[in-house]
Amino acid sequence: MLTSYSLLLNPNTMTNWTILGIPIDSSGKRTGVERMPDALRTAGLTELLDAQDRGDLPVAIDDPQRDPATGMIGFGAVCTASSAIQAAVTDMLAAGERPL
Repeated sequence: MLTSYSLLLNPNTMTNWTILGIPIDSSGKRTGVERMPDALRTAGLTELLDAQDRGDLPVAIDDPQRDPATGMIGFGAVCTASSAIQAAVTDMLAAGERPL
């Protein structure tokens, strides 16, 4: 029996790649990782893959404090961002898009 995800992930039902930028850096140091989506677009990735571009997801991890229980930096913001990413990717898959 196929699950709904296996149907969604079937390459025969997906269109070309769709880029979704997620400009976050969870190190708490702003090392530049959050600039990667723009850098990939500037380098021509969208054109190279003939991809659609959904732009950047409006998420941020801006709390530099380490959570004492988990050791994670910006724990609350990571949880919020993860939920937003899951929702966006679920929408993309439901639309037959291949997320990148």
